[in-house]
Amino acid sequence: RILPVQAQVIQSRSRSTGSSSATAPANDPVSVTTEPSPSQKHSFLFMGGLQRSGTTWLEGLVTSPSVSGLSFDNVDLGEYQRQQPWLLQNHTQAYFELVVRSGGVEGKFVQSVYPYVNLFRDVGKNSRPLNTLIVNSSAASPQAGTQLFKEWALFWDTTKPFLLEKTPEHFLMGPYL
Repeated sequence: RILPVQAQVIQSRSRSTGSSSATAPANDPVSVTTEPSPSQKHSFLFMGGLQRSGTTWLEGLVTSPSVSGLSFDNVDLGEYQRQQPWLLQNHTQAYFELVVRSGGVEGKFVQSVYPYVNLFRDVGKNSRPLNTLIVNSSAASPQAGTQLFKEWALFWDTTKPFLLEKTPEHFLMGPYL
């Protein structure tokens, strides 16, 4: 039985419209592009779903020579030590590496653009209501998207045309993607 998992392919506006300066409609919160950026030469696959719903398994099915997922295989050890990605979300290196070993490099751990959310911890009885965790699309901007790409690019092989990112909470962070 396959559990429900959201997967959405978002192509850059320049590929879908043939224009490098297309602007997304106001009701399209997932892709806002006002000027060419490094990410416009790629197509993106963002996977999201609840933790333990099969996102890591699905990510494994999407392997291809033309797809790169976030991975330590794409990072030089010296650069990893210099960047100290565990500090982006205020974690210890030991905790960060333990989490990555069990679920892979998830974008929420290696970025400083959107708020870190852990659905198990932050939603449910005696926690914040789900609607307080959903990102307001006005918080996302072209500059935020460029910064997010820059931080994730360290963990992607950007020579590949398709870039995959699997974070369960993507359904909350859609405006940033």
